[in-house]
Amino acid sequence: MSVQSALDFIRAYRDSVQHDEWVRRESIPCIQRLLETAREMGFDFSEGELREAHQIDWKMRLIRFR
Repeated sequence: MSVQSALDFIRAYRDSVQHDEWVRRESIPCIQRLLETAREMGFDFSEGELREAHQIDWKMRLIRFR
């Protein structure tokens, strides 16, 4: 797929879960959980796409909070 699609997926997924639950998942194993969830939902992201999208998402949120 694409990094942009992965980023859209991560943002939608984050918005669909409780904030506390998302914060607990923010770690390297988070990528595996996101990958499994994406595949269950029919998305075909590579682990690299999800990792890059995850990093972009974190950087964008840090900029917004400053």
